[in-house]
Amino acid sequence: HVAAPGWEPYFEDFRNLCLQLGASDVISVHPKEGTSVLPDEVIQSIKAADGIFITGGNTLDYWKIYCENESVKNLIKDRYFSGIPYAGLSAGSMIAADKVYCAEEGLATVESGLGFISNVLIIPHFTEWDMFNTLIKDMSVAEAQTAFGVDETCMLEFTNEKKAIVHGEKCFLFTRQNHDEFSLRILKDGVSLKL
Repeated sequence: HVAAPGWEPYFEDFRNLCLQLGASDVISVHPKEGTSVLPDEVIQSIKAADGIFITGGNTLDYWKIYCENESVKNLIKDRYFSGIPYAGLSAGSMIAADKVYCAEEGLATVESGLGFISNVLIIPHFTEWDMFNTLIKDMSVAEAQTAFGVDETCMLEFTNEKKAIVHGEKCFLFTRQNHDEFSLRILKDGVSLKL
């Protein structure tokens, strides 16, 4: 979690919900003030965690913290591939893929994400932020074959990097047919598909 002003009440709400659902403890981790470097105690917390949840925020900042630093990236990947669940909200979901489209102040780059799913882009807030044109552009720049436009009322569950299940109202699946052609499927709650 990259701390932004006023984050504490939201974290406490999230923490209390997780505790009600049976978590033994929930801690917030963030980098050293003014940096993208995680302190040693945070690294130790990730090593001991039973699950990892990365919230929403600035995608480029999150990428710098969790993906650019190879030791942090490899730690999170090792934890995930050893069976520890990973969940991401907004930017946290975007960095889970192998390609992350980062845009800030007019500069757009495609970076290497955590790589839990391959050749897929995740674009959150799809309908709410009118992200259709952004998604098509992002797919072209990233040369991705598949992209999910995920509404705020929807969640995607990925199982063993091979299967996606839609939970919630709807999700949009874009598949590249060739350089300039894309197909679109609207996926409803309960739909399951192979990646």
